Amino acid sequence: MPSNERENQRIEQKKQKEKKVKRIIWIALFVVLAVLLVLKVCEIDFADIKNRINSLSVASAVSENNYPVTVNVSNGENIHLVNGKLYALNESSVVSVDPASASQSYTFDHGYASPVFKSNGNYTCLFDRGGTRLRLDTTSEELYEKTFDKSIITADVAKNGTIACALFSDEAKSRIIVLNKNENKKLDYNVKDGYVTYVALNQNASLLAYASVNSKNAFLTTTVHILNIGSGEDEFTLEYDKSNIIDLHFNDSGNLYVLGDDFLSVIKSQKKEEVVFKKGSISTINYCYTSSNELVINYSGYNKSTKSKVAYIKSNGKIKSSFNIKGEAKSISSSSNEITVLLPQKICIYSLTKGEKKESIPCDSSVNSAVKASSRVYIQYGQYIDVAK
Repeated sequence: MPSNERENQRIEQKKQKEKKVKRIIWIALFVVLAVLLVLKVCEIDFADIKNRINSLSVASAVSENNYPVTVNVSNGENIHLVNGKLYALNESSVVSVDPASASQSYTFDHGYASPVFKSNGNYTCLFDRGGTRLRLDTTSEELYEKTFDKSIITADVAKNGTIACALFSDEAKSRIIVLNKNENKKLDYNVKDGYVTYVALNQNASLLAYASVNSKNAFLTTTVHILNIGSGEDEFTLEYDKSNIIDLHFNDSGNLYVLGDDFLSVIKSQKKEEVVFKKGSISTINYCYTSSNELVINYSGYNKSTKSKVAYIKSNGKIKSSFNIKGEAKSISSSSNEITVLLPQKICIYSLTKGEKKESIPCDSSVNSAVKASSRVYIQYGQYIDVAK
């Protein structure tokens, strides 16, 4: 009998231990699910968190006494924030400035007649529009410089360092070449239906989007194509009659923004067009992209309006947040879940997801562009980069 009691006690203790372990597992699962739900609701980006932590450590060490920095920015160019560094393009070089020390970090001369600067993640692409040279760099080294046999129309760079370059061609109206970061050719494609005006790569460079312009019934028609780079076959084609497209851009979800001067659409999964703003309903003023390659657009209802709006457009084409501003912004930029809006007499910082104004800094009309890195706002005026005070 005592033996049976001991066995029963052992079995009961085992059951209680198993119940305790299961309870702990369920509690842990509940906590994980709750954290994931909070992250989803707050739209927290892990890469963005890392960038913000790095930016915080940088900002704490900033010495304003080292500013302004002379960078000789070309007329009409803005400063760019690339992987935590401030980039400026001038007539002879690309200058990268470390925000903490105000010292030049990775800088190179280019000698291009009409340089155009593109960036994505840790990669930068500089090409000579109308010339024949293009180069690919990381934020710390040159990967290669390529000279083509025909003039360059436009180019784009993906997050993995792949570039797409549109060229004039003798065999067709245009030609698109796709090269990976090791300069290996992934695609060489002749465009016969029109002259290419814009190209875009998705983040792993499996898809290429391009806009080609041709004359149809005495009017210019733009056709947007999405091409599978592996097969070289069209996956999506859509015509835009009498429309002026000003940018194509893939977000990190693989959907394509088609931005016009008076409309905005999102092509979802290479299958369906989601119209965000129908043709003629807006007048595009400025635009930029977040760290997740989602669109932020500044627009008005008509040309020369005294008021305009800034809207954050999610990857699915839905408007997540929007807010009104007085007049037109001189420039807009986005970093660390915020939108920086440069107005003629002030710089305003807004929440990306809520559209609430968080900060306002006075400035004068000489400031051409502004970007925020952590708690500091950096401005460009004349030939200088400075800290806004």
